[in-house]
Amino acid sequence: KQKTAYEICACLVGSEMCIRDRLVVLPYQMLVHRATREALGLRLRGNIVVLDECHNLPSAVASTHDASLSAAELDAAHAQLTAYFDKYASRLAAGNVTYIRQLLFVCRQLSRALADATGDQPTLLTQAAFLCAARVEQLNFFALEQYFAASEIVRKVQGFVEADERRRGVVATAGERSRTRWALAALRRLLGALTASEADARVLVTPRDSLRCVLLSAARPFAELCAEARAVVLCGGTVAPRDAFVSDMLGERVAALVESGDAAARDALAASGD
Repeated sequence: KQKTAYEICACLVGSEMCIRDRLVVLPYQMLVHRATREALGLRLRGNIVVLDECHNLPSAVASTHDASLSAAELDAAHAQLTAYFDKYASRLAAGNVTYIRQLLFVCRQLSRALADATGDQPTLLTQAAFLCAARVEQLNFFALEQYFAASEIVRKVQGFVEADERRRGVVATAGERSRTRWALAALRRLLGALTASEADARVLVTPRDSLRCVLLSAARPFAELCAEARAVVLCGGTVAPRDAFVSDMLGERVAALVESGDAAARDALAASGD
């Protein structure tokens, strides 16, 4: 309602409301991803988190932390950053120049890694093996992720690209705009995924096509959520096999397990085709 009445961003309104509201209801994807929580202003410390239908939790955590980047997006990200840098290099601080040059270097190296990949079938690599193959192992991806957040370079480059397209009268389809304008965001997501623990993730390389960082275990991101919150309550009627779920997701952080029967007696349930 506030968004409609004042014609403002619903995301900003939601962030402000999260600070003072006592009950916040939101999808898994916004809760289990740390960067998204921080962007929304969600503070879990001292609060109780209730996760319903928790049998969906492992797949939700894994899919939220997966990241993919196509060769076309990689080329678009490099072209956009190059155009932005060429125009504003003389106005940028030394730190900005350094990080943008590092990002351009990463784009070139990842493109070469895709082009040099042999065979037609995808190859699964450890993060260390992939970074060494791409020759970017010496870069600090944690620092690059902090630069993305602090500088808002994705938003700035996107605004620059849109203004440049309007100036040149470029007309693109909706699919082309979606694929190219958010190319730098896709690059950021992949680089962020590469900061995961070596034991928790792998990189899937499809020659000349795409890169994908796959999360193998949802336990570590979920452990970060549990560490922040006062308590985490998992609710679900189909958590089976329960022992495997508890072991994979919770480890030894379980305070209590409560079981109950069906909410309604089985003989009181009926289905109708009418």
